Amino acid sequence: MAVLVTGLFVLQAFSRESGGALTNIAGVLSGLIYVGWLWSFIYKVVYFPGRNGRAFVFALFLIVKGGDMLAYVVGSFFGRHKLIPRISPGKTWEGAIGNLAGGMIAGLIVWRWFPCGIPAASALALGAVLSVIGQIGDLAESMLKRDAALKDSGGFIPGIGGVLDVIDSLLLTLPILYLYLYFTR
Repeated sequence: MAVLVTGLFVLQAFSRESGGALTNIAGVLSGLIYVGWLWSFIYKVVYFPGRNGRAFVFALFLIVKGGDMLAYVVGSFFGRHKLIPRISPGKTWEGAIGNLAGGMIAGLIVWRWFPCGIPAASALALGAVLSVIGQIGDLAESMLKRDAALKDSGGFIPGIGGVLDVIDSLLLTLPILYLYLYFTR
């Protein structure tokens, strides 16, 4: 980390722009923490001792992305009440409730068909918690995009946006899943 920070200061010192050092360096470091550190929890979950970590990662993807899909469907058909329009004008309370329901349904699917070995009540609660945290992650990324005046975080996947648009809801849920595994061992 010290080498990284030193390198950032050196790069900024030799930059053609005379201002913006604080913003540039803080932006790079916060990006590394936001994406790099949070995404590193996938490794911690996969290799969690005594648990089938791969099954938990697949379960996480099913819960979070299942909730996202149901949120889109419910929000598209029934969405009337804006959630936080200044951050994400397309998201509605109805879609958020659909996301929660989708996460809980996916939690029950995980309990029934995945080799995670958790009780039904835990799977349902985990589905609810990961769904809500996933929505917060999605809104957090939308807030960052609004501040940067971007529609999508990139064009890697046409019609969906950048890679960050795909993993935004997973970034905050991975540490929560890790904490669940840690405290229920």
